[in-house]
Amino acid sequence: MNHFSLTAPAELCKSRPLDLVFIIDSSRSVRPAEFEKVKIFLSEMVDSLDIGSDATRVALVNYASTVNIEFPLKKYFSKAEVKQAFSRNRIWGKELKGTQLAHVAWSPDSKILLFGMANGEIHIYDNQGNFIVSAEML
Repeated sequence: MNHFSLTAPAELCKSRPLDLVFIIDSSRSVRPAEFEKVKIFLSEMVDSLDIGSDATRVALVNYASTVNIEFPLKKYFSKAEVKQAFSRNRIWGKELKGTQLAHVAWSPDSKILLFGMANGEIHIYDNQGNFIVSAEML
């Protein structure tokens, strides 16, 4: 009787150079909780790869109403850099630098998107990702 093994010696499983582009949907059909799950998945995928300039190179493309190259293949060459780039708060390719997102809500007609920040500010965008105004909670 022949038995087959699904395991292979580690030297046979060593990763080869690879260009890997992740494409993520950040349209309004993806709820914030699901988007966070995507970022966790991407981070776990990177943990399983040999990242480097002569190993696996990773890029991230974000699409909603437009397509944004968040970072190209030749930008980050370590797991830590790639994972940090995945973890940033992004809205249609725009970074929310120095702020912490506390709440996200669509208007009932889906024409306005409200971002509540931990510092009490509200940022308002239209459904195409264009900034309209920010206000401070009293």
